[in-house]
Amino acid sequence: MNKTRQLLTNPFVTIAGAKALIYGLAALVLTSITGYFWQTRFDGVLDIHFGIQHPYHIYLFDLVISYVTLALVLYLAGLIFSRSGIRMIDVAGTVALARAPLLLAPLANTFSHSEAMSEYMSGMFAGDEIAPPEFWQSALFGLSTLIIIALTIYVIILSYRAFSISVNLKGNRAVLIFIMGILVSEVVSKILIHNFIHTIF
Repeated sequence: MNKTRQLLTNPFVTIAGAKALIYGLAALVLTSITGYFWQTRFDGVLDIHFGIQHPYHIYLFDLVISYVTLALVLYLAGLIFSRSGIRMIDVAGTVALARAPLLLAPLANTFSHSEAMSEYMSGMFAGDEIAPPEFWQSALFGLSTLIIIALTIYVIILSYRAFSISVNLKGNRAVLIFIMGILVSEVVSKILIHNFIHTIF
């Protein structure tokens, strides 16, 4: 496997620990900035939503809560199910780095026409007579949706590889534990974001 392919598919072989954490957290901050400018929220471990403008701190806290929740849940899963010695810095670093591709997601909102599609669908459900979007608007919205789905799948794959390497678990057992972990993280992160952000801010 050449270096470029390895960097894209399994960077954790060469980048881990504190180095991965620094890169991952830098990407998290950049993602919060691009999310702010292009109205893209990451309000859950598996969630990417285009919408209205919010204060910057909302985008940052979305990402921080989702990341910390996932890292802690996967770390605890490793402690419970792995027989190897596990370092929090390894799990935290690789999980942070695995989420770096989310940086690209807000770019899809630059051409998504999500507001036009949302207005049309809301009006349709309300029974209002609203002209449908132009074909090119629908096509670009579909393209942006496909990009978001592809990015989400890519991040999930990277997150699994980060988990597998950092806690030394492999095979079907590792896949099952990871799936349970990411589902628990999704639920917990949604609850925390809803209660923390909407209560405090």
